[in-house]
Amino acid sequence: MQTKLKSIESQLNEALNASDARSTIGSESASVISSPKITESTADSSSVTKRLEEELAKRDALIEVDTQWIFSSL
Repeated sequence: MQTKLKSIESQLNEALNASDARSTIGSESASVISSPKITESTADSSSVTKRLEEELAKRDALIEVDTQWIFSSL
């Protein structure tokens, strides 16, 4: 369970770092990037964000189940 949480957290951190890097690169070279590329990047970001939100919801559900199990065991 903790391994899965660590994996999800590392995916989130990687996505956030990639997003920050894209923002920095995009702002420095906006004139070089074409319109279709920006749309593609936005679509990629949206799908990554959606996937991360789904994974975080799963993580939260697992944490809730574990918490309930721990308190019922006391």
